[in-house]
Amino acid sequence: MWLIPQGALVAINAWRWPLSAGLGAAPEALALEQLTILQILLCGLIFPALLRQWPVSGAALLGLWPLTLAAGFLAGRPWSQAVYCAVASSAMLIALIWPARAMRTWRGQVWGLLVVNSLLWGAALLIYARWEL
Repeated sequence: MWLIPQGALVAINAWRWPLSAGLGAAPEALALEQLTILQILLCGLIFPALLRQWPVSGAALLGLWPLTLAAGFLAGRPWSQAVYCAVASSAMLIALIWPARAMRTWRGQVWGLLVVNSLLWGAALLIYARWEL
């Protein structure tokens, strides 16, 4: 649920399958950015189930580091950039651990998903709009 989409994305980039036809760069050159975006969006979509128990939260944190470092290696980026992306994804997970524990009811989980995804998608749209203007 958490590692399978990330592993699939790293494998797709390792096999050099292009995810779009219009980009001039090699497919693996964008592996780090794609994986970081996928991690943040997945975290927002499944955080009530992913972060409900401490062992699962720890496994999610430990699992994202090797995949992020592998994506950085595939993209040919310095280790500092890969570590920066892993720290950013880890910070997102850690920031959502306590709200996920507070949402015990079904209604609370739906409201939590609504609020977190509104913030995530709103921030992404604002960043996109900033770069387009």
